Amino acid sequence: MGRAVVGSERALWIGALLLVSTLACFVDPGPVGLGSDGSTMTTTEATSEATEATSEVTTTTLTGGSSTTGPECDEGGGCGIDEVCVDGVCELLVCEPQTITRGYSEPLVMLLVDKSRSMVTNTWDHDGIPDTPPETRWKTLHATLSAVAAGEEANVDFGLKLFPDIGVPAGYESAACGVSAAPDIPLAPGASASLPSVLPDAEATSMMSTIAGGTPASAAILGAVEQLVDFEQTDRALFILMLTDGAANCRSDAADDNERFESYDESVIVSAQEAVAAGVEVGVLGLDVSGEANPVAVDGKPDSVVPLEVVTALALSGGLPMIDGAAFTNAVDQSTLEVGLRGLLKVMRCTIVATPPPGDALLSSVSVGGAVAPSLPGQDCGLEVGWLSLGGDRLRLCGETCSSYLSGESLGLDYVCG
Repeated sequence: MGRAVVGSERALWIGALLLVSTLACFVDPGPVGLGSDGSTMTTTEATSEATEATSEVTTTTLTGGSSTTGPECDEGGGCGIDEVCVDGVCELLVCEPQTITRGYSEPLVMLLVDKSRSMVTNTWDHDGIPDTPPETRWKTLHATLSAVAAGEEANVDFGLKLFPDIGVPAGYESAACGVSAAPDIPLAPGASASLPSVLPDAEATSMMSTIAGGTPASAAILGAVEQLVDFEQTDRALFILMLTDGAANCRSDAADDNERFESYDESVIVSAQEAVAAGVEVGVLGLDVSGEANPVAVDGKPDSVVPLEVVTALALSGGLPMIDGAAFTNAVDQSTLEVGLRGLLKVMRCTIVATPPPGDALLSSVSVGGAVAPSLPGQDCGLEVGWLSLGGDRLRLCGETCSSYLSGESLGLDYVCG
């Protein structure tokens, strides 16, 4: 009887101990760490604080919209297309309708000047006066380009690249097609002041070697594009203005010198198209480009090619609109050369890079001097007044809208949210 009682009591004690151990698994055991203020925390308190910390959302108001914090980032990147890095955190930009008012912005224009031998072997009546002697195309170009660029010094930032390079041989060899990557005058404000001294001598003749070589127009375009797109100010309209008197040769895939100089380099069209795709429009100005087919001869001119036709195709590939109904101006004297230069530069000066504000903002209207300009269809201004969308962030002002902008009126860009 006594042993039974003792056994029962022992069983009760063991059961009680097991119950206490089980309950201990569900009870806060006491201090296990430090809180954010340095105080001792229990497991329950630590879990609560962590939950509160992870549930916080920070909202920041930015210019142009509000955002919420995102992943960590740095100035080099790490954020999405609609985000910006602020103090090491990606902020999601939210669009707000707004109007941006801006003044005149100088375009960047790389002058590509043909200095092939034909520029001095051909003369013309530059002034229409019978009593004055004819002069070379080069002499007329030298004087006219220098004068027009000087007059536009405050309105356009120029650079210069001669093709082929200064110093290439006059002979029938591949070196006569040389075009280096470096410009003769780098793109910069006030660069036009250097033109008269950097351009080869205005009095150069075919007996000199300063104006010599082939017409490597394709390579010249690609080099100019590289200079323009690498320029640090990407909110400027970018252009090539090419002055030439004939068809491109100097094919890079030529099997021999005869093919190099006596066949047309069709890649010049591709180079112009690539320039446009890179955001660089190509304007062409001709100097008495012939409408007759070249003879089949060893003369450095692409055989059987009609220069006027291929230069027209180049101009149409360059992205600029027709001026006075023509794909390009084919100057026949100094006066028409000057008119052609000024016409192209006006179009270039009225081409705008309209970078939208952050977020999914869409350009809805354009005004100049407070007057809303109509949006025009297509890619050619014609005689219309208003503006054209050129795709991307680029637009062109047309007619009186352009003239008002160039006279100093402010440009207003109205954006809505898409």
